[in-house]
Formats: sequence, structure tokens, C-alpha cells
Amino acid sequence: ISPQAHTLLNQIARLETVSAEQFAYRLDSQAAYASFEAGLTLAEIEAAWEDWLPIPMPAAIRDQLAAWWRAYGRVRIYKDLTVIEFDDEYALAEMKAVTPLKRHIVAEISPRLVIIRPEAVEPLTEALEQAGYTPKQTDDV
Repeated sequence: ISPQAHTLLNQIARLETVSAEQFAYRLDSQAAYASFEAGLTLAEIEAAWEDWLPIPMPAAIRDQLAAWWRAYGRVRIYKDLTVIEFDDEYALAEMKAVTPLKRHIVAEISPRLVIIRPEAVEPLTEALEQAGYTPKQTDDV
């Protein structure tokens, strides 16, 4: 098979065996997850399979990839991060416009809630205070 086919298979599987006669791959959730994180979609995987492999994607592979794709992003665990909660959805939009907040956002949970890295707390607090706001900090969640 082509190098492009091997690249595709490495995005969804782990190479287990290599011999003169065959390459054996095993479908792998971590490889697929890493590809999803890099921006690859299920539709792109299916299209690439059609382009680069000489056989249709087996139903078992398609079903497993579809299940992983449905589950992707439903739960995310972040460690050592800071949550900022705004009084209303307009405050977040305003803060992104008048402070460097936008550069520090790890995830936007809702129109009122964002996650940032802890090292951004002090410079953002200073920027908010300079812009005339009085942020309240707490360790209570």
C-alpha cells in the first residue's frame, strides 16, 4: 500500500507486526483520539480510507471509529487550571476585547465561564484592574 495509506493507518491504529509479507495494524483508541485532537474528523478518515486503501472500510472498523468519534470531547479533564466566571455573557465578550484574556483561554465552557492557565491569573488581574474592573479571587469552588 502507499505511504499515504500507512499514514492514515498510523492515525487510527498501532503498527504491531512488520514482515516482508505484511504490516499488521490494530485499531487504537489513543491513536484515534490524538488524531481527533489534531483536527482530523471521522468524515476525513473515511474519505482518506477510500482514497488510499484498495478495499472498503470494514463495518467493524467504521462502527468503532464512529463510537470513538461520538464520545470524543464529551468529557475533558483539566489539571492545574483556573476558572473565571463572569456575571453575564456580555462581560466575557468585553473582557476578550479590552484585555489579553483571549490569548490565555484554554477552554470556553459557556458564555460566562472560561478556563485559563494559573500563570495567566496575575497578568489578567492586573489588566482587568487597569481597565477599571475589580475581579474577585477565591479558592472556593
